[in-house]
Amino acid sequence: MMTRTQATAIGGGGATLGGGLLVYVVLRVPPLLPDGQANKAALLLALICLLLLAGGLGALAALALHKRWPGLAGARRRTRSRPAVALRQGALIALWAGIIVLLAYARMLDAAYFIVTTLLMILLEAFWQSRS
Repeated sequence: MMTRTQATAIGGGGATLGGGLLVYVVLRVPPLLPDGQANKAALLLALICLLLLAGGLGALAALALHKRWPGLAGARRRTRSRPAVALRQGALIALWAGIIVLLAYARMLDAAYFIVTTLLMILLEAFWQSRS
C-alpha cells in the first residue's frame, strides 16, 4: 500500500530528474550532428526527459486534484483515493505528452489528432477505473 508521501516523493523526484536532465540536454547537447543531420540520440534523450517531467508533474497535479475531488481517482463516497492511481494517471499524462511531441516532430499534429489522443487517454483511464 502506497502512502501519499511516497507518491509525492516519486512524482517530485520524476519531475525534478526529468526537468533537470531536459535543461541539460537542451542547453548542452547540440540537436544537429556536424554533418547537418539530426542528432537522434539527443532527441531521444530529450523525449525521455520530457516523459519523466510530464509524468512527475502529472502525478503531482493528480494528487492535488484527488485531495479535493476523490472521485477523479475512482474513489466512492466517503473513501480516500489511492495514491497509486495518481501515479498511473501521471504515466498516462506522460504517454499523452510523448505522443503529442512525436506527432509534432513528424509534422502530423493537428487539432483532430490532439483531440483524439486526449480522448483516448481519458477513455483508457475510465476503463482502468471501471475495472477496479
